Amino acid sequence: MKIKFSFSRLALCLLSLLLMSTWQLALANVQDKQIRIGVTSFRSAEQTLKQWQATADYLNKAIPEYHFSIVPLYLDKLKEAVKNGEIEFLLSNPEQYVTLRADNGLAA
Repeated sequence: MKIKFSFSRLALCLLSLLLMSTWQLALANVQDKQIRIGVTSFRSAEQTLKQWQATADYLNKAIPEYHFSIVPLYLDKLKEAVKNGEIEFLLSNPEQYVTLRADNGLAA
């Protein structure tokens, strides 16, 4: 029996699992109940928002006491956003994660 599972569905499921398993750590630092999810953007900010908005919508519905929003970030703004605490979560590539972890003490 073959099971069809598209890559985008798998990515969404993995993202949801990751966010659910680690969100309590980020929430300890959040006073205004606003959760900003930074997403590395390789396209226009509008396209990145369109691609990831369903994830924020799902989280807003699943956890109504918090407001989740997507923050598209180009590579040149990524380090600044992490350093300044402008986002609570980050979706990026492994190389960026390793660099940001070393410079800013991020945790997976």
